Formats: sequence, structure tokens, C-alpha cells
Amino acid sequence: MSQPATSTPPTKPRRGRPSLGEQAMSSAERKRRSRAQQKLAGLQSKDLQARIPTPFSCELDAISLSRLRKAARAARLSIAQMLEQLINEHLPNSIDTHDA
Repeated sequence: MSQPATSTPPTKPRRGRPSLGEQAMSSAERKRRSRAQQKLAGLQSKDLQARIPTPFSCELDAISLSRLRKAARAARLSIAQMLEQLINEHLPNSIDTHDA
């Protein structure tokens, strides 16, 4: 009598991208990696429109903050856009922004 052929069932290819390490990244790890890559790409870009914004925090007194908000509203800009405009108007262009 012949023995029944034992074969392993065919394996389906795994879905998605292959993992970078021994196991798949968590959502938080994936997002952290994505943000780091975007930041690096933005810092290396010479195109100002393609640059990735970097979080910025500062303390302002109430009067200065009020003046900044009013100026931004009058110019129909966001506070970030208003700050960028003020910086571009009042700081010399010779300052290299990549040295920060």
C-alpha cells in the first residue's frame, strides 16, 4: 500500500509592506517615523512652499498678542502667516535659515 502524500498547504503571501524589523511597527511608531522623514525633507528643501512647518512656541504679553491678532485679521492672514511676513520684511535675507 502506498502512503498518502502529505503536503503542506499553500501559504498565501502576506499582505502589506514587509516589516522593517522583526515585527510590524505600531501606529505611533509609523507616525513618528513619517513625521521625522517629512521634517528632514522640509529642512533639506530649497523650495519655501514645500517646507514642512516646525512647531514654534513663544510667550507674548497680552498687548503684543492682541496687536498681532488684529494685524493678522486686517491682512486676512493666520497668525503664523503674519509672523512669517513680519520676519521676511524685517530680517535681512542674508541670514541662513538652515543654521538654526
